[in-house]
Amino acid sequence: MDLCPLAAHAAAMASVLYRMKTSTFLNRDFSPQAAIDHVEGTMHYVVDTAHDTGTFAPGAEMNRQLNKRAFAKGLGNEDMTAIIKVLEFQSLDG
Repeated sequence: MDLCPLAAHAAAMASVLYRMKTSTFLNRDFSPQAAIDHVEGTMHYVVDTAHDTGTFAPGAEMNRQLNKRAFAKGLGNEDMTAIIKVLEFQSLDG
């Protein structure tokens, strides 16, 4: 698990937000900072605008899909750390 934060920081999706949340990820602290319920509206706008303008935005598309899954699992009141739970559910579901 020690290499995961390093990989995330070096990846194409690396951001200040991910860097700030690394310790909370590792400590399984899922205290919300920006709930998925609130972020979904912004992601909807971003993805729709990308489509409307012909902009390639696979990261935004994936983020929106993961947020939708989190919301469907009843995790809408949590922030992006709920995505860890979504991925865990997905692994368990096969």
